[in-house]
Amino acid sequence: MHDRRPLSRTTTLLLALFLGAGTLRGETTAPTFPSEVTVVNVHATVTRDGGTALDGLSAADFRVSENGKPQEVAFFAHEEVPVTYTLLVDVSGSMRKRARLVFEALETFITTMRPGDRASIILFGTTAKVLQEETVDRQALLAATDRIPEDFNDGTALYEVLYGHFGTVGARGCNADTGPRRCALVVFSDGKDETSRRQFRAEVLDAARRTDLAVYPVAMTWHDAFLERLARETGGRVSYVGHGGELADAYRAIGAEVASQYTIGYVPGALPAPGAWQPVRVTVTKKGVTVRHRTGYFTPAR
Repeated sequence: MHDRRPLSRTTTLLLALFLGAGTLRGETTAPTFPSEVTVVNVHATVTRDGGTALDGLSAADFRVSENGKPQEVAFFAHEEVPVTYTLLVDVSGSMRKRARLVFEALETFITTMRPGDRASIILFGTTAKVLQEETVDRQALLAATDRIPEDFNDGTALYEVLYGHFGTVGARGCNADTGPRRCALVVFSDGKDETSRRQFRAEVLDAARRTDLAVYPVAMTWHDAFLERLARETGGRVSYVGHGGELADAYRAIGAEVASQYTIGYVPGALPAPGAWQPVRVTVTKKGVTVRHRTGYFTPAR
């Protein structure tokens, strides 16, 4: 979400001169900022109230605030980019009756991936196991689903697994060595946690806030408060599915949203304290739309 570097008072004017007039015209090439400038990037999904993604917005349509204070948009981009998905699959005992739906869910998601998209598959119960390393090869991903054991009988440590994954992502970031790319975590689960020692609010949510990873739970249950909160805080959303016929539509919506998000960049008007949580709010001037994005970021420790 952010690329924070020490900000000095004297660089604010330099930044304005450096950016020039072109950065607000919808150009998709990221600007190069002086090394001492602090830049915060927000990836925003804009949908009509009916749920379909809204294209065609410009920088002038967006309003950004940090800690309740308006911020000036310094960079704006909107283009489709490939996505790297981590498919986190619950194979615990609580999912036993939904095993067939889990297999179908994975196969459906893989077949709806766009050219250039990459994915990895991780199974979890009380521990996590990498079933397929990150790859663009759909056939390899589909073949990996055949190696999933059909007997789901493990316990569930969803909080532990998420906490560990967020820590890993926070350390390495989203791999974008082949050009612009976004990352998303798709969680197939019923949201039940049975054996974790981690606390959701104090540890898991805090770890999620320290990554730039949108979470898209595909829930095999209804109205799960934990999954709803996790998705909302990271800029994703929950898809509730009760049968295979709902899967394809859910996946196409996820893919379309992540691939074509709006990126808004700004330079904070004041340098906040190190290690502090900074709430961010993005809105648009259009009526009848919903904007989803990460709810804030932590400043780096000194």
